[in-house]
Amino acid sequence: MPVEVELVELVEPEPTPPTAGASAARPRRAGWWLALGAALLVGVLVVTQHVMDERRLAHEARFDHVPGVLRPLDAMPVVATGDVPEPWQLVPAGPVVIGSSGDTRTATVVGYDRATGQRVWSADVALLDGSGRPGQDLSLPADVRCEPLGTPGTKRWSDQVACTVGASGQVIPPEPERLVVLRTSDGSVVAERTLRAEAWTTLGDLVVEASARRDDDGAETWTVAATTATGEPAWEWTAAEPIARDGLTYTGSLTASSDGPLLSVQGHWWRLDDAGRLTQEGSGPGDYQRSPGRGTALLDLPLVEVDDGSFVPAGRVVLEHATGSVEFPGRELHLTVDDGSAPELMWFTTGPDDETLEARSTTTGEVVWSQDLTVSAGLALGGRLYVCADGSLDAIDADDGRTLWHVDRSTETAWCSLATDGRVVIAVEDGRALRAHDLEDGTERWAGTLDDSGAPAGLDITSTTPGVLVAVRSDEDGPHERGAFLVAPTGAAAAR
Repeated sequence: MPVEVELVELVEPEPTPPTAGASAARPRRAGWWLALGAALLVGVLVVTQHVMDERRLAHEARFDHVPGVLRPLDAMPVVATGDVPEPWQLVPAGPVVIGSSGDTRTATVVGYDRATGQRVWSADVALLDGSGRPGQDLSLPADVRCEPLGTPGTKRWSDQVACTVGASGQVIPPEPERLVVLRTSDGSVVAERTLRAEAWTTLGDLVVEASARRDDDGAETWTVAATTATGEPAWEWTAAEPIARDGLTYTGSLTASSDGPLLSVQGHWWRLDDAGRLTQEGSGPGDYQRSPGRGTALLDLPLVEVDDGSFVPAGRVVLEHATGSVEFPGRELHLTVDDGSAPELMWFTTGPDDETLEARSTTTGEVVWSQDLTVSAGLALGGRLYVCADGSLDAIDADDGRTLWHVDRSTETAWCSLATDGRVVIAVEDGRALRAHDLEDGTERWAGTLDDSGAPAGLDITSTTPGVLVAVRSDEDGPHERGAFLVAPTGAAAAR
């Protein structure tokens, strides 16, 4: 049966014309979406830029709490107003640098703002009643020594400073001294007491002191004790056996590193951890100067007597490591700043004219790498070794010795000293010129001389005081008697 199909024509209905209100709403909605999208985009960009700025600032400030790092310098510094007595005795302590002055019975401990160079506080500390003994020159100003308290590399570094004040001139055994702990923010007294010790230092928040008990035969039994800033006992260690020595000729030397204190007494030494437990002990020639090395190494510098009866380094080094010791000609490279990176290495200059820079392992004593460089100064930051070499400034990978960047210096003299604000490395040349190069790539950021800053003649720059730049002058009474701080131009302007 056939199927019939009917074809039907489909007719589309005519669209209903939009009303005037609906026609206007569509562009407005589209504009709202565009505005919202633009606002979101701007917000994302602002947040992204803020995060990038915060990261950049954090990167620039990553070394600000490393001991010895200067306050930021973005231009040639200027000489701050004011006069600083005995600038070679300055001690950096957090926001200030500590100096001192005084007379025969009282010492004045002074805090100078590191940013402006201005005196911000002072504290008078009197000698103990009856200080001094026959043979001491009591006509000289009191001896003052200050050491910061706190953990290096943290914001709490140098919130407080411990200072001892005693009669001038060394006698053995030492006379009791007054120990005072001051806040570095305002110079107020935290605690004070009498210190009876042959040597002392600070270790974190602790004051560590060493003393000896002597018997009738001259044998000595040494004790090292640590107390809090306010004098509460923290720990105490006493040597198991006495040692025989001339106690009227030598006194003990007490130094500290992040691993703990080192007590060296003529021909014997003991190394403790930061809780007062004995970790190493040894003996050797009495004419050695011993100090903690990097990591767990110990550095011995043999001394020789010269014509005037004094002792000077003999030009060779004994590096005592975990498995033994190695002796070689040379000298340790002095680091003006050391953040503790690459702790398994120490650096030395060797050769007749110090023409070779070499890195040695602190665990084996072996040479890890060497370069033909005559180096006069160095600093270690962020796994890099920055060195002032003969006619150049170099950044070297601390681990493998690769040169990361190299720039020619403005002078051909081998000597210069180095400083850093954690953003640039500053070469101090010829005593009156500064040249700053970016830590990352060596780009020159600024340069100048004391003459450019209007400083008077007779001033020379020294960077031997960690954490500050000081211009010193010589006078008829002796070398470097007075000085002035070099600070950022903005800091100097704010101070005025």
